[in-house]
Amino acid sequence: MRTPTFGKAILFRTETAAEHEKVGRKSVFVSEKRETPRELGLTYPEVSDQNSGILAHQEFRIKIITWNVGSTAPTRDFISWLACSVQEGNIDMYVIGLQEVCILPKIRLKESTFSHQWKKQLSHALAPFGYSLVKSHCLLGIVLMLFPRCHHMPHIRGIKSGSTATGKWGFCCNKGGVCIKMTLYGHALCFLNVHLPHHIQKYEARIRALKKITKRQFPGKSPYQDFDKTTAFLFGDLNFRIDDLDINFVKMKIGEKDLSKLWESDQLNKAKKIEDIFAGFQEGVLNFPPTYKFDVGSNVHDTSMKMRKPAWTDRILWRIKNVTTAHLQGRSPAGSNISVIQESYESHMQFQSSDHKPVSSVFMVKLLQRRRSSVIYVRKGRVKKAIWSPSGLSPVSLNVTT
Repeated sequence: MRTPTFGKAILFRTETAAEHEKVGRKSVFVSEKRETPRELGLTYPEVSDQNSGILAHQEFRIKIITWNVGSTAPTRDFISWLACSVQEGNIDMYVIGLQEVCILPKIRLKESTFSHQWKKQLSHALAPFGYSLVKSHCLLGIVLMLFPRCHHMPHIRGIKSGSTATGKWGFCCNKGGVCIKMTLYGHALCFLNVHLPHHIQKYEARIRALKKITKRQFPGKSPYQDFDKTTAFLFGDLNFRIDDLDINFVKMKIGEKDLSKLWESDQLNKAKKIEDIFAGFQEGVLNFPPTYKFDVGSNVHDTSMKMRKPAWTDRILWRIKNVTTAHLQGRSPAGSNISVIQESYESHMQFQSSDHKPVSSVFMVKLLQRRRSSVIYVRKGRVKKAIWSPSGLSPVSLNVTT
């Protein structure tokens, strides 16, 4: 058993009560009252040192669904599909982001006071399978909801939410973003649901709006530095379009299922290469047809007088904390204690109540954590011990030699 030193302190790491008996001859009692690492004389880097526990990975599956619902009420087929998908996969948390939700005016005053139809019906659909709404946030028609399995909820802490409006005149709520931040088993996660300006020529406006959202939700000298402190998921109706190509050529390639010819002209694919705001963000391959714009009630792309060119407006991206541009292959960056693997990325053509199709993605998030082990801290005759587990630190009684 190692006995590493830290200044004048001595740290004993033991795994069982029997090992405690081998360590000490004196019995010292530490109150069962929960104390913070600061009160214990410990800091997280000290507790997180490799001598303080055994490294282990915990796998946590997250399913993100984004859909511009076009001011429609929840449909029975969507609710039924969601319930069926729960039974098919081992998902630990559902993250659902909606845009253009029709909300009564009174909900604008205080969203937490009133429940709208989508929140109510989604909660009812997921509750029988052990999921519970832990947090939601609404900016007029932009709604973000998190549904983890109930047994994970004690390990979800520090939940915060916020919103930023970027609509007409820069502050109307028809466009913008909502954000929910949290720590999951000690790891910082962020979910950002956005609805950016529309029209093909509004590329620069979309970039400005996204920068405004990130600056407000990640205040500081640089929002990009704050992204390094969390693993972020960015999704929603980003409204990026297909440049240059003629609408008839685009529809022809969709019909031929030759989507690769369209990828290079996709505005978001271009932006990821040149815009700082997308530094480190990753996205799966677009192997599904463009999700906008459809005639409502069909799978036919827009035949109205406007003749909107089909586009992948609805997207899901992610960014691993501490990532650099050299680590974009789905591997955990050097020094990172979390990795993200995208298991699926698809659209769902069967839903026809909106001019957009929903998009979903399943992520395997591997959390590097330390199994339950004890840390004993001795300094100037003061003995403290903490049990470190993914859920935190708990002082207990112990036997030590001083």
